[in-house]
Amino acid sequence: MAGGRLDEHVLDFLDFGGTWDPSLAFVMGLGLCVSFPAFLVAENEDRKPLCGEVCKFERPSKTGDYGSLVLGATFFGLGWGLVGICPGPALAAAIPNMVADGSPGVYFGLCVLLILVSWLVTDQVITQLNSQQPTQSAEARKLLSDEKA
Repeated sequence: MAGGRLDEHVLDFLDFGGTWDPSLAFVMGLGLCVSFPAFLVAENEDRKPLCGEVCKFERPSKTGDYGSLVLGATFFGLGWGLVGICPGPALAAAIPNMVADGSPGVYFGLCVLLILVSWLVTDQVITQLNSQQPTQSAEARKLLSDEKA
């Protein structure tokens, strides 16, 4: 889509009362046309991915605590709406500034690198914390069973 990373293009899409540009809605619609049938195929219990026996479709629980996901999506949407550009196209638009002469591009590139590194480190820390199950010794299990009896 030509011009999809331009601030004006996104701002015109978000401007319902003025010069509304529906072209981004067509992009979203095409994305739905591709992803909706793929999700239907993945929901079928008998279907396997095309990558072989080692792969499987992840089927997360339909219930759970989704507060953090809703909060994160809300902040993402607010940031996108307030700034007027999606983060992916923003990074694509920033690449010419990062390689051009001048320090603002270098500082921006360092900030993006810092964000990515902190994201990966945080993900690893959360994975480690979730994988550590408290183990009970035989003595602790005996004490607990004695207390219940």
